[in-house]
Amino acid sequence: MQTGNILFSRGILPLLMLLAGLFPHTSHSQHRNYVRANLRGESHLIEIQQEFTYVNQSPDSLPSLFFNDWNNAYSDKNTALARRFAEDFKKSLHLAKEDERGRTEILSVVDEVYRGLTWSRMPGKDIVEFDLSQPLAPGDSTRLFITYTVQLPPNRYTPYGYGPDGSYYLRDWYLTPAVYDGKWNLYNNKDLEDLYTDIADTRIDFTFPDSLFLGTNFVDINLSRFPERQVATLRGAQRKSCDIILNLDKPFEKHVTPFLFVVTDIESEKYPEVLQGISIDRITRFVHENLGDFPYEQLLVSEADFNKNPLYGLNQLPSFIRPYEEQFQFEMKFLKTALGSYIRESLFLDPRKDKWVSDAIINYLMIRYVDAFYPDQKLLGKISDWWLIRNFHLANMEFNDQYAFLYMLMARSNRDQALSTPNDSLIKFNQKIGNTYKAGLGLAYLADYMGEEPVEKAIKDFWTRNKLQEVSPEDFKESVQKYATKDVDWFFETYVTTSRQIDFKIADVEKTGDSLDVTLKNKTGTEVPISLFGVSGDSIVSKYWLDPFSGTRTVRIPQVGEERLVLNYDQNIPEFNQRDNWKTLGGFFSGNKKLKLQFFRDSENPYYNQVFYMPVANYNFYDGLTPGIRLTNKTLLQRPFVFDFAPTYAVKEQALVGYGRFTYRDYHGKSGFYVTNYSLSGSTSHFQTNSRYSTLTPSISLGWRPADLISNVRSNLLLRHVNVFRSIDPALGDLETDPDYSVLNLRFNHIENGIIKYFSWFADAQYSADFTKLSFDMEYRQLLQSNRQINLRLFGGVFLRNETDSDFFSFALDRPTDYLFDYNYLGRSEASGIFSQQIIIAEGGFKSKLQDPFADSWMLTGNASFNLWRWIEVYGDMGFLGNTGESARFVYDAGIRLNLVTDYFELYFPFYSNNGWEISQPEYDTRIRFIITISPRTLTGLFTRKWF
Repeated sequence: MQTGNILFSRGILPLLMLLAGLFPHTSHSQHRNYVRANLRGESHLIEIQQEFTYVNQSPDSLPSLFFNDWNNAYSDKNTALARRFAEDFKKSLHLAKEDERGRTEILSVVDEVYRGLTWSRMPGKDIVEFDLSQPLAPGDSTRLFITYTVQLPPNRYTPYGYGPDGSYYLRDWYLTPAVYDGKWNLYNNKDLEDLYTDIADTRIDFTFPDSLFLGTNFVDINLSRFPERQVATLRGAQRKSCDIILNLDKPFEKHVTPFLFVVTDIESEKYPEVLQGISIDRITRFVHENLGDFPYEQLLVSEADFNKNPLYGLNQLPSFIRPYEEQFQFEMKFLKTALGSYIRESLFLDPRKDKWVSDAIINYLMIRYVDAFYPDQKLLGKISDWWLIRNFHLANMEFNDQYAFLYMLMARSNRDQALSTPNDSLIKFNQKIGNTYKAGLGLAYLADYMGEEPVEKAIKDFWTRNKLQEVSPEDFKESVQKYATKDVDWFFETYVTTSRQIDFKIADVEKTGDSLDVTLKNKTGTEVPISLFGVSGDSIVSKYWLDPFSGTRTVRIPQVGEERLVLNYDQNIPEFNQRDNWKTLGGFFSGNKKLKLQFFRDSENPYYNQVFYMPVANYNFYDGLTPGIRLTNKTLLQRPFVFDFAPTYAVKEQALVGYGRFTYRDYHGKSGFYVTNYSLSGSTSHFQTNSRYSTLTPSISLGWRPADLISNVRSNLLLRHVNVFRSIDPALGDLETDPDYSVLNLRFNHIENGIIKYFSWFADAQYSADFTKLSFDMEYRQLLQSNRQINLRLFGGVFLRNETDSDFFSFALDRPTDYLFDYNYLGRSEASGIFSQQIIIAEGGFKSKLQDPFADSWMLTGNASFNLWRWIEVYGDMGFLGNTGESARFVYDAGIRLNLVTDYFELYFPFYSNNGWEISQPEYDTRIRFIITISPRTLTGLFTRKWF
C-alpha cells in the first residue's frame, strides 16, 4: 500500500497540527493525545496519525521518551510475549505464518518544528524509544507527530485483535507513554493485562466498517455514518488507554442507573432482559456504596473482558449442567467484570508490581456481595442436592469457601507465592486464581479480626482519595491504618509480603474452676492473629481473637457450656492444616476423630479421619482387565502423609493383583533444596501366563528448584532399594536368572521442560549381588526459528562388574527388559504380536528390532529426528555395542516418525537398518513401533502443565 493512499504524506502534518490546536484539553500540565485511526476491515490494518503532547512532570531532564507499543509483541517468535507463551506451553505464536502475526510499522516521527526524530525498539520489541532533538526540561512539553500502521493479530493468541467472525477487540492498540517516576517503568507485553502507561487527555477519530457495532470505555461523543464506513469521535479525559470492541451482530446495551451509566454486551439467554436490568441496578448500587462515584461518564462491561478473566470453576461447565441459578450466575459474572473495569480505569496502580491491591478489593467485595445477597449459596450450587453428591464435604461448602480452598491448593503443594510478587513472576494458577483469591481472603480475614466497618471505610477512603492519581500499596496501608481498631502491621509485613504458612494447634486445655486454660502453639512461627471458638453441638457459644504471637501462648477463658474448642472454626483464616485445630472437653476418648469411609475423593474435613474408596481398572496382556477398588486418604488438597492401596482382580489370571504405597512429603522451603519425599511402595502383577512378580521398594528422594517458580527447571536425587520376587509357570521353563533379586539404585535427574526447548539428563548407578553398572542419558529438543524441530538423545552405559550369565540385566537397544519394573509395558514378555511393538524410549532407544540387541559390557548410542512437515519426522539411530569377548559392533536404523503428541502418542515406521531395507521386507506391519500413554494422571498433566 502506498503512503499517499493512507494520507501519510508530509503535507498532512500542518493539517494535523491545526486540528490538534483546536482539540480542547483540561489542563496544560496533562499529556494530550490526538489519534486519527482508520480500520481497514479487509486487511485488519489500522492506519494511524497520532499527535502526542508530552509534559515532563518530573524533576529530571529527559533526553528521550519511551512509548508502549504492545501490538508489536505479536510481530515474531522472539518477543517477550512469545517467550511468555513458551513458558505456558503455548507455541501458536511461534508457529504462526507472517500473515498471521500482528505488528506495528512506524513510518515517520517528527517534532513540532518538523525535525525527524530517530527511534529504536527495546529488546522485547514492544517498547519504542524516541530520541528527542534536545533534552526535555522539567515542566516543559514537546509534541510528537507519529505516523504508523498497526497490523492486528488474529485473536487465537489472546482475546485481542480480530476474530474469524469479523469482530474486533482493540486494547493497547496505539502508542502510549511509559511511566517515568525517576526511572522509566518499561514493561513488556506478557499477556498479563498489566499495561503501565501515563494518563492523558485523549481524543480519537476512529473510522471503521459500517457493518460493525461499537463499544468503548471512552465517551462516544459523535457517530457519523457514510457509505461503507462509520466515523466515531471518542473522548477520554485523564484516561490511560482506549478499549474498542466491534461486534458484527451484537450491539452494546446501555443501562442508565442512579449511580452509573453502563455500556455492556453481557447477557444471559435464560435470564429475562428486564431482570437483567434490575440486577445491573443492584450491582451498580452495591459498587457505588462500597467505592464511590465512578469518575468517568460511562463504564464498559464486556463479555470479552469476562472471558479473559472468568469466574474459574463450575460456571465454566457446559450450560446443560450449570449448577447455579441464572440470576446468581449473571450477577457474579457482571459484578466481577464491572469491578475489574471500575478499578482498572480509576486507580493508577503499577499493575505489574502492585496488582494485589486491586485483587484484594475486587475479591473482598465479591465475598461481601455473596454474603449480603446470597448467604446460603453453596459452592456446588444445585449439584449439592444430588443424591450422589450431597454427602460429600464439598457439597456442604459455602460459595465463599472457594477462596481459601483454591488458594490452599497452591499452599499445600508449596507453590504459593507472596502477594507482593510481581505479576510476571507468578505461575499462571497464582496469577489467575491463587494470589487473587488470597488477596481478597486477606481483607476478609482483616474484617473478621477488627470488624467489617473499619475495612469498608478504609477501602472507600482509599478510593476517594486516590482515584485518577498514581497510587501505591503504601497509600492503601495508610487508609487501612487510619480506620484500624487494632494493630494491622502483621497484615502488610507478613500476610502480604511473605508466603509463610499459617498453622496453629491447641496444645492443651486445663479446667480451672469455671475457666479454661487453653495453650496454643504457633507451629510455623508466622505471627498473625488466630480465632478461638467455643462450640456446643453446631452452635457457637463463644469467640475470642488472639493477637499475633510466636511459640506457645496460654490464655484463660470463661467456660460457658462449650463441648469443644476450635481454632478458626469459620475457616476465614487461610490456615495450612486444620486437622489439629480442635479439642473436645468431654474426656479422652470423646476427642478421638471418627473414621469416615467415603465414596470418591472429597475436600478435607478436619473433624474426621477420611478414607476414600473408588473403582479403578487397569489392563495388561497377561492380567487382562483388572477392576478393583482404590483406598486412600488423599483429599483434593495435598497432604504430607498419604497412603494409597488398590487391590484389583486379574480377570484372565483369576487372581489378586494391585499396588500399595505409603508416602511422606516434607517441604523445606520454596527454592533450592526444597523437598524430601519418603516412600514405601509395593506392587504385584503378572509378567507371563501364571507367572507373577512382586516388588517392595523403600525410597527417599531430594528435590531442588530455582527461586523463579515459573521456571520449569527441576532436579532430584533418588535413592531406592528395589526388591523383586518372581515365580514362573513350570510349563514355561525356568527363569534365566534367580527369581528373587535386589537392586540398590541411585539416580540424579535434571530437567528443563519447555515446549520450545527441552533439555534433560540423568546419571544412574545400580548395585546388585551380581552386577554393578553406571549409565548416563541426555535428551535435547529444540523448536527452531524455521519451525523445524530437532530431537537429539545420547545414552551411554557401562558395567563395572557383571557376573550374570544372561542378558536379563544387560543394556538393550530397543526394548529394555525392565527388571526394575519401572515401565508401563502392556505385554512386557512378548516377543511377537502387537504388544511386542510397544516401545519405550530408554537405554538404546532404537526403533528397529535388530539381532542380538543386548550389551553385557557397554553401550553408546545416539538418537536423532527432525520434522519434515508438522508432526511428520525423519529419525535415525546409531551406536556401538560391547559384549564380553566380542569386538564392538556398529548398529543403526532410520525411518519415519509420526510425532502426534510427544511422549504420549507416537508411531515409528522403520525404513532402513542393519536388517536392510525393512520397508520392502515381508510382514512390514509387525515392524511398526508405537508409544502410547494410557495413564489418566499422565494424560491430565498434558493439559494442566501450563497452570503450574
